Amino acid sequence: TLRSNHRLRRRTPEVSDNPVMIAELLREFPQFDWQVAVADLEQSEAIGDRFNVRRFPATLVFTDGELRGALSGIHPWAELLTLMRSMVDTPAAQETVQ
Repeated sequence: TLRSNHRLRRRTPEVSDNPVMIAELLREFPQFDWQVAVADLEQSEAIGDRFNVRRFPATLVFTDGELRGALSGIHPWAELLTLMRSMVDTPAAQETVQ
């Protein structure tokens, strides 16, 4: 509902910045054919429950349909690049980065 959507935005105002950050991050990894899906804020908590994500905003990274990891919360740019590299450069094992 609009009320829960407003609550999530109020708790995590940086959620609105996440699509911009993701676009910039993916440009750093041109060797991959990225497909991006953005969840409706009303579904974010249910998706978080399904994938054990407790901090928002969160970015889930999948390869070949397998969850490689999640970037949860806000990180400095250099740290974000390091965390993303660790997910795409490691064998396909599920991990959560927080």
